[in-house]
Amino acid sequence: MLGIIGAMDEEVAKIKEQLEDVLVETRAAMDFYKGKLDGREVVVVRSGIGKVNAAICTQILADIYGVSGIINTGIAGSLKAEINIGDIVLSEDALQHDMDATGFGYEPGQVPRVDTLSFLADKNLIKLAKDCCSRVNPDINTFVGRVVSGDQFISDKAKKEWLVKTFQGYC
Repeated sequence: MLGIIGAMDEEVAKIKEQLEDVLVETRAAMDFYKGKLDGREVVVVRSGIGKVNAAICTQILADIYGVSGIINTGIAGSLKAEINIGDIVLSEDALQHDMDATGFGYEPGQVPRVDTLSFLADKNLIKLAKDCCSRVNPDINTFVGRVVSGDQFISDKAKKEWLVKTFQGYC
């Protein structure tokens, strides 16, 4: 079973409309829509905005629903001029741009006592998603790159430039 998370209703509404045989369960103030999407069992949920909500939601999907993979879908701001509104960025890896433990000798973005700076996406899911995007949306550009996550809305040009320079972020 696959878990599909979106932070906002708008990010999962169309997916929920496509579900069949739906059972809705509420946990941690989140509605989990378990059903079939194109014949496959999935759980679709709006987690709410922020990394804490996403983490709680992900843990529930793992512990309660036993998902084998999670897709986080949503809207993000581009950090590269060649990525246009409506284009798709598939996460190659992700990191927390607002994690700052540099005072303890860690690199920017490094979570203390975690052995990796970024969290790699599943290569098979990337390939599957890229192939699907090419087939279903041939007129929309698809990029594969780093997603830098933070509990901030970034609109400052200098901050965007820093995210690209420091983390090589795509969005």
